[in-house]
Order: sequence, then structure tokens, then C-alpha cells
Amino acid sequence: MTDPSGTSSDAAFAAAQAEFGRRVREVRQAQSKSLEALAEGSSLHWSNVARIERGQGNVTLRSLLRLADALGVDAGSLVAGLETDV
Repeated sequence: MTDPSGTSSDAAFAAAQAEFGRRVREVRQAQSKSLEALAEGSSLHWSNVARIERGQGNVTLRSLLRLADALGVDAGSLVAGLETDV
């Protein structure tokens, strides 16, 4: 349950962002891709990819699809099971 300040919801969203970033990094590293190679393949700036992997980037649908394509995975696999309580 979310309190009126939104704190619980904010924490859940932050946890989902962190988990998404962990998944992106895990797939990238399993493929032995550098951060720069993923950035180039997804047409995103390397600093944006780094922020996403650290759970600090608010990912747009376009960025999600570009990352998934560059990694050769289904976008759903990167977000499956994430909960935000939003």
C-alpha cells in the first residue's frame, strides 16, 4: 500500500529501475559487449546506457526497444515481472 507521500511507490519504482538496469548489464556482459558497443548498437549515448545500467535512467519505450534490439533479446524479457506499485 502506498502512503500519501508516495514514498512506497517511489521506492518500488526505484527498485524496478535498478532491476531493469541489472538485467541490461547482465545480458550485455554475457555477450561480451562493451558499454560503448551497446550504446552504438542502440543509437543511445554511452552515458545514457551507463545511467540505465546503474538504475538511474528513466527509460523510454523507444530506448527499451533499441536496447533489446541491440542485445538481440525480446524487450519483454528485460521487463518481465518488474513491479512498481504505481
